[in-house]
Amino acid sequence: MGANKYDDAKFIAGYFNRKAPYRRKGERDKAIEAYSRTIEIGPKDAAAYYYRGIIYCENEERDKGIADFTQVLALDPKCAPAYYYRGLAYLKSGEPDRALADLSAALAEDPADARAYCARGDAWRAKGSEDKAIEEYSRALAITPGADAYRGRGAAYCEKAEYDSAVGDFSRAIAIDPEDAGAYFDRGRAYALKGEQEKAIEDFSMTIMSAPDKAEAFYGRAAAYAAKGDQDRAIKDFTRVIFIDPKCAAAYFQRGLAFREIGENYDAAEDFSRAIALDPEAGMRPPD
Repeated sequence: MGANKYDDAKFIAGYFNRKAPYRRKGERDKAIEAYSRTIEIGPKDAAAYYYRGIIYCENEERDKGIADFTQVLALDPKCAPAYYYRGLAYLKSGEPDRALADLSAALAEDPADARAYCARGDAWRAKGSEDKAIEEYSRALAITPGADAYRGRGAAYCEKAEYDSAVGDFSRAIAIDPEDAGAYFDRGRAYALKGEQEKAIEDFSMTIMSAPDKAEAFYGRAAAYAAKGDQDRAIKDFTRVIFIDPKCAAAYFQRGLAFREIGENYDAAEDFSRAIALDPEAGMRPPD
């Protein structure tokens, strides 16, 4: 069946779209039931396993998704998309070596799949191999200039402290998708690491406009305000982080530092105590 069978428009229109409304409504369990009935009737229907595997992964039931993609590959050993999605599932399960093996198998069947190069870059980053990750993202970009690959490469440059290159890649990602709050957040972090706090504040503010409950963006903006000496605004943003994530020890710790800077020693001591009570060893850790 090969690499393209599962992307065939006629097949999808005639079969998969009968289940698609379940996915649009978030009724994934019903979609899984529908595919499971199809598999009971035709246990060698590789496409049914494939789409059920995707929905399992969307449902964060990655072990079941991996099992379904494995069944697809038993029936169709050259199915590049099954290797790709199983590789993603392994990566999200914290198994980058297995992810790399599957993504490489996907590329052996379909060498023009930019997504697989991008995902392989993510796997190398998960292993701490930034140079290899940059190579993979660059291969993806040579095929299709995509926001995900620019963001991934930008993150790898950040990890190498090559902040100018990182800012350039995040800016390219934003040019492709100006609504991507994550790209603004990533560029904000790069600007902050470069010491350009005003630009960091602008990007964190753009992130907050699109994602008002993103604690990391408030934390990043608060840290930038604190670095500029604007402790009042820093305190306001750290307080917002605590409202979103009451167990964030780092926000209490950093807010305590800001209180101390303006002479509010009692409030500072209270925040330091809360930070220690939450996490004695990670007072400086930002929100996840």
